[in-house]
Amino acid sequence: MDKRLEKNKQNLINLKQFLIEIIESPKEILVENANILNVLKNQGTLAKYEDSKRDIIASSLNTIKRTADRFIEKGFEEIERLRVLAIKSINKELNRTVISKKVNKEELKNTLKESETEKDEL
Repeated sequence: MDKRLEKNKQNLINLKQFLIEIIESPKEILVENANILNVLKNQGTLAKYEDSKRDIIASSLNTIKRTADRFIEKGFEEIERLRVLAIKSINKELNRTVISKKVNKEELKNTLKESETEKDEL
């Protein structure tokens, strides 16, 4: 296998692993990269994504598709499926954070009301 093809294959493997990492640990990825949803928003921006820490290099969408179809079971459809799952995972984590903040505010309001009630009783 020539070096270019090997480089594309390794890049695709790293990209696939990154998508799995997002699905499994969305909170950690959000801390690391708050703009991750922009990266995942479409196939083209995902293909152009670079991350030297994970050895992911920018590529064309056609190169990603061609390489996936050649080296990954289910081809590019698998990468697309993982991309969509990664988006859902990030959105779920973002919603959880919003709900958590809302619950905390409500809890604080209730505690404040209880304290005021106790104060009035004294």
